[in-house]
Amino acid sequence: MEKRTAFIEFEGVPNPDAIKLVVKNGILTDEPYVYTDWSKASTSPLAKKLLMLRYVDEVFINFNYVSILKKPDTPDWDSLLPELRMMLKQHLENNEPILYLGAEKLENPKSDDVILQMVH
Repeated sequence: MEKRTAFIEFEGVPNPDAIKLVVKNGILTDEPYVYTDWSKASTSPLAKKLLMLRYVDEVFINFNYVSILKKPDTPDWDSLLPELRMMLKQHLENNEPILYLGAEKLENPKSDDVILQMVH
């Protein structure tokens, strides 16, 4: 299997505790998914991996991006981004799964206040 290269850019969002990691050359999923607890992230190896980081509070996976909400009183994004970028890049380039079959998509994602607050 040929190894692919993942191009990832970071985008700030109005919420200073959230960051958006955009995959410029790929599609992650066709539906939005949110994970707030490591023990409940069994359907997403990517979310489970990210939630293992001590500073990650929530993971939101959508079309071509992952938004991450960090816990209060953690370092600023500048010190966290290299680790996040490397983790996402390795996950994608190693063709590890984003989601497993059976993952529950968000119900009415456009009206979910928690997710909207997270990315905006």
